Amino acid sequence: MRQRTRRHTRTLQRLLEEPGRPLHSLPSIAHHVLSVAEHVAPILLAGTLAIGAAALVLRRVRRGRLVRGACLVRIGVPPELDPASARLLWSALHDLLRPRMVRLLAGQPHLAWEVLAQEAGTTFRLWVPEAIPPGLIERAIASAWPGASTSVEPVSEDDGSESRATVACELSLSGPDWFSLQTGVKPDPLALILGQLSGLAGERRALVQVLARPASAREQRRLRVAARRLRQGIPPQRLARMIDLFAGRASKPPTHDPTVAPDVREVINKSGEQLYRCLIRVTVTAPSRGEATGRIHAILGAFAPYNGPRVWLRRRRVSAAARRVRERSLNRRAFLLGVSELAALAHLPEAQGISGLTRAAARRVPPPPALPRTGRPLGLADAGPARPLAVSVPDARQHLHVLGATGAGKSTALAQLILADAAAGRGAVVIDPKGDLVEWILARLEHVPTPLVVIDPERSERPVGLNVLQGPDPQLAAEHLVGTFRRMYEQFWGPRTDDILRACVLTLARDPRLTLAEIPTCLSNAAWRAPLTAGLAKEDPVLASFWRWYDELSEASRVQAIGPLLNKLRAFLLRGTVRTIVGQERTTFSLGEVLDGGLLLARVPKGTLGEDTSRLLGGLFVARVWQEALRRSRVPEEERRDCCMYVDEVHNYLALPHSFEDLLAEARGYRLSLCLAHQHLAQLPRAMSDALSANARTKLIFNCSPEDARSLERHVAPELSAHDLANLARRQAACRTLNDGETLPAFTLTTQALPDGEERRAAHLRAQSEQSFGSDLRSVERRLRARQLRVLPGGREGTSRPPARSAADPPAGSPATPSPGGRAA
Repeated sequence: MRQRTRRHTRTLQRLLEEPGRPLHSLPSIAHHVLSVAEHVAPILLAGTLAIGAAALVLRRVRRGRLVRGACLVRIGVPPELDPASARLLWSALHDLLRPRMVRLLAGQPHLAWEVLAQEAGTTFRLWVPEAIPPGLIERAIASAWPGASTSVEPVSEDDGSESRATVACELSLSGPDWFSLQTGVKPDPLALILGQLSGLAGERRALVQVLARPASAREQRRLRVAARRLRQGIPPQRLARMIDLFAGRASKPPTHDPTVAPDVREVINKSGEQLYRCLIRVTVTAPSRGEATGRIHAILGAFAPYNGPRVWLRRRRVSAAARRVRERSLNRRAFLLGVSELAALAHLPEAQGISGLTRAAARRVPPPPALPRTGRPLGLADAGPARPLAVSVPDARQHLHVLGATGAGKSTALAQLILADAAAGRGAVVIDPKGDLVEWILARLEHVPTPLVVIDPERSERPVGLNVLQGPDPQLAAEHLVGTFRRMYEQFWGPRTDDILRACVLTLARDPRLTLAEIPTCLSNAAWRAPLTAGLAKEDPVLASFWRWYDELSEASRVQAIGPLLNKLRAFLLRGTVRTIVGQERTTFSLGEVLDGGLLLARVPKGTLGEDTSRLLGGLFVARVWQEALRRSRVPEEERRDCCMYVDEVHNYLALPHSFEDLLAEARGYRLSLCLAHQHLAQLPRAMSDALSANARTKLIFNCSPEDARSLERHVAPELSAHDLANLARRQAACRTLNDGETLPAFTLTTQALPDGEERRAAHLRAQSEQSFGSDLRSVERRLRARQLRVLPGGREGTSRPPARSAADPPAGSPATPSPGGRAA
């Protein structure tokens, strides 16, 4: 201790004796420092340059990785919006912030909210880099804006045509970014911006980008420090604090309460939010630079309502505009925004009153996990994992209702179901009023069922026979025929017309050789009718009394009574192609075999047959199928095979004497399922619409009118809304079906496209059906004339009379014998 004290004393003594001595050693010290710096400085400089170059390369590599593989999520504007939805979206997307070490090595990806305006309209989209899964963004948008539709598409940049001029500008904050922009401006300033973006024609286009990158907790701490300094009366800016330090001015605490001061409260509120580093960039392309400059100034001026009292958006020029717009790059001009500020700048507008917006399409709802993959196919899932969707055969017995506008995809869905039934060996009957559906099936039918019956009045050279007066129960057949006529011509049908047709049909049904084509002859020719009515007094006194009354009428009264009936029948029977089908004595195919595993394709095109003829012929087919289904009551339930009747344009063809509600309710017990398709609800009577709503448990709804969408919404809510039903894409459908008898939630699907068809296959199958079940056209016409005219020996024609029944003819009401090469019912 004493030695240390003595050493210090000697040093102080030498300094006092020679005060200039330390200065004498400065040159040597400086020389030494310079010599060291001469060797170290190049190393330091080289190291600094290397670090700077490495940082620049790393930044470019990270930027290239973010841009490469990026995509655009296009957003459709929903009909209704919650003002808080945008804040919810950006709060959720802030979780994309990476950990600190990952940010240092790989960088922090950012997003770009974009509004693209061009002649086709205005589109909202979100640019997503490769590092962020687009599915995550789609789910966030769907959660924030229920009803908004999204689609992912690749980034397609402008073609850079030299004939157009491009002008770009950026908006940055004019002051410290701990203050906030205006966020509660009413009305919404976005409407003003969209107004300036409208009216672009030709190659003109405008793009507004709001670039946003999640800010770290360090940025939030910086804002909290600024708020604390404002509370203490210390300038938050570093330069202002340095000036006060050198000037010797001490900070003075404020004289007012700092906790309620507007500046402090504003910064505290902003620091409590999630923060984003943001930049606004606007680009306009036009034929001339002057036009582009004028347009971009108008767009930038529309951002003025966001300017606050302390900070506002300042315009700055953009260097290398094309590259910056293409890469969506953030630069040092980026500023901090809270979630509320970002939501005020980047959100969807109210769709009402703004034209040209890309509206939301239907939402895509994944199917329930319990929905089977096999059975009767419905389509493919368009949300969630891609998989086939089907309804089981037992659940399909509770009927399928298909509704949608023309061209929406109904026929494609029906064709897939029919082809699947044929492949599985299930019976099917198809009634097609347009003709395309039958052609599609014949061209694509790989598994040919047995029997395959094609009925086509327009094309057949060998018509298939269908005697609608004969059947398992002639009384039931007569009832169905009269009921079909009555429902079709309800406005022009009276009780007397109904009585005349019923009596005539019951009389003709007593002879199995007579058909619908003999009704006009029976009513207008007493001599031809006499053998039929002879002996009725003993067998059926009621029917005999009708004919006595009818014969007692005067000629004028008789013509007046039968006129309303004959004019409808003749319009039907004067078409030779139809007459040769319903005018054959025997049904040339077995409808029972068709329902047990065959396929009947009835093509009744309204365009060539006429609407009334098509409706009547289709209604007769439906009635005949229902008669055959009723025969299954004699078969044990476990032995009944599943079959389906497909009726397109159902409002035309379900003219049955039984109520439609009874048909839907009873058909399930006979293993007959119905697939009924039409275009809109107004085509159906109220009773039919209610029956479909209650008893058709599987609903397949394609794009429909807003009126129908509001009525059908109750079947698919809450998963889907009326807006979704009215905005379904082509071949997209909303579905609600069953699983083990339990109703499942609604979902969306897309119908599978049909495979390529072969016209040669269709022609071959059509010819095969005609050969097996058709009759020679001339022979049919000759037999028709022979039945309606009395043929005397020697070929002389006289008073017409039904031909005498031979011993080879089957008795009345018995099944008909097959024609050559055909089958019998």
